[in-house]
Amino acid sequence: MIDTLGLRSIPGTFDVNESAPLEIYPARYNLNDGEVKNDFKLFDIEGSEITGSKAILNRDNFQVTIDARGLYTQLSVPKYARGSNYRLSDVKETKEVMQDLEKSLSSEGIKLNIYEAIPGRLDACKNINLEHLTGNYFSFIPSLGGSRMNQRSNYNDGIKRTGFQWSNTRQEIICYDKRTEIKARKESLQGIPKNVLRFEHRLRNGRKIKDALGFHTVKDLLNDFGSIEENYNKVLKESIFKYEADDKRLFSSRTIQQYLEYALTNYKRSVFNRFSFDIMFSKDDLIIDRMSMFEMLEVTMNKMELRNSTKRKYRYRLKEKYEQTKELNLDVETVNVRELYNELRSKVLKVA
Repeated sequence: MIDTLGLRSIPGTFDVNESAPLEIYPARYNLNDGEVKNDFKLFDIEGSEITGSKAILNRDNFQVTIDARGLYTQLSVPKYARGSNYRLSDVKETKEVMQDLEKSLSSEGIKLNIYEAIPGRLDACKNINLEHLTGNYFSFIPSLGGSRMNQRSNYNDGIKRTGFQWSNTRQEIICYDKRTEIKARKESLQGIPKNVLRFEHRLRNGRKIKDALGFHTVKDLLNDFGSIEENYNKVLKESIFKYEADDKRLFSSRTIQQYLEYALTNYKRSVFNRFSFDIMFSKDDLIIDRMSMFEMLEVTMNKMELRNSTKRKYRYRLKEKYEQTKELNLDVETVNVRELYNELRSKVLKVA
């Protein structure tokens, strides 16, 4: 269930000795007037104050940063445990990793109580083994708009991934082809299913983790590990999987233009998420090209006497949705889209 964890120890809750192989980054200063910027107290060693902008320690299985806010440790829990983050960590493995991490930090000259560290990032994930080629599912995923989140396709955070991201400042949901990512990292694909998508829900700061899960410390996380999956399912069900595909039969007798008019009237902010969803899961075999979609939009907006600013906004959003679907150059099969959606939804939200 867990992949990446970020853990913060506030000043005064950790000690650094002189043997610690930390790299200290000096403060910046203005060449013109000599003003020093970002010069913080980082820690003390035997009564001597060590200052700078930050100190870092990078190891293969964890990274440490010390700055004005304290000490921050980040690691992939499953990768720390066994060298790969494909199979995710349960509570037992997470406990073992936390114990070993505290020992590893101590051997590097950094002493702290890992169980009192404050979670500052938490990635909850599931690997979804699918029955069909991943390209089939990417054909409709752009229509699954995250609630109060910005969406972008071709998600990329330094590794080439084929997928999507829905995000805001406090959390994000990421969906991508896991085999593509593993291959890009030049890691072994042995034992990895052919068609596998990873869905990640990332809590990006300590406040969001506290609000969503009630975790103040690592000890809280380990004592209530089951709430992580409960929150994961709740968030994904209320955001990108909030629609029931079978409900779309209500609209199957409408024309595409009527679909659009209904969406413009009823869905407001999520109009094109819902419109594209209604079309995608219609029982009718509808083939929509770019020109016909824009023509239908213009006719409908004129009929509804919308303001010019609203028209411009809707033209842009429809173009964005259309391009998100069209730019994915992936192998696909001829498969019923409703069946694909129901399969994906049930597997993502399945309780382990």
